[in-house]
Amino acid sequence: TILVSYLTVGLILRWFSPHIIPILIMMAIIVLVYALILLFMYLGWKREMRKMNVLTEEYIKEHAQ
Repeated sequence: TILVSYLTVGLILRWFSPHIIPILIMMAIIVLVYALILLFMYLGWKREMRKMNVLTEEYIKEHAQ
């Protein structure tokens, strides 16, 4: 929805020309930025889950006796 609204507003306000090449370039930039954001979020979540797994294993080892 953000892509559609950005392209609509961009065309109305003439941020870029209505030709197909600039539209495709803007779409590619938006998709790339969102993909990078999701990648960084995924890597952060993965690191946090790894830490939680280590803490869980330590807790189990301490309380298994």
